[in-house]
Amino acid sequence: MKQMMPSRLIAIAAVAIGLATAADAQTSPASAPAPFKRNWSPPAFKIKGQVLADAIMAQHAELIGVTFHAIPPGMSEFTMFAGSYHDRIGKVSGPDDAMAMTLGRIMIETRYKATDNPRKVVVLVPLQDAAGDDVGTVVFGFRDDVGNVKAAGFYISAAIQMRDALRAQIASHDDLFHGAD
Repeated sequence: MKQMMPSRLIAIAAVAIGLATAADAQTSPASAPAPFKRNWSPPAFKIKGQVLADAIMAQHAELIGVTFHAIPPGMSEFTMFAGSYHDRIGKVSGPDDAMAMTLGRIMIETRYKATDNPRKVVVLVPLQDAAGDDVGTVVFGFRDDVGNVKAAGFYISAAIQMRDALRAQIASHDDLFHGAD
């Protein structure tokens, strides 16, 4: 069997890498996620909703994330207006985010692949003001470490407790969009 010269092997490898890179370049735009549709930009100052989201994240190590959704004043579409994913603020909310408030329902779902650690359990609950009126939706993303799976009731109970702790701090829907004191 005839052996290849090292320089020839390098040339073949370079051609193979070049072809693979060209193939990736042709498929990358199609596989890249579309940018978020944004319909709102937060003001230059920190709003009360963001202050509340930051406080929740600081107080609850079991959370991976939290987001607040509502229709901003003067707008007509549900929007993520505050949360731990700062790059997503202003994005149009998904149908489930709106349904939690408009239907007054609590929803729970798992969002993970079998290999993810930590896994995530998401609970969507209507966000309420001090009077108990629904003013939006708060979405809690709980850490669900592999091997430590908890029952749905655990996550729902924890989400309701966190949501209820917020109520006294929210005077109204519009209060969430005012500047933080």
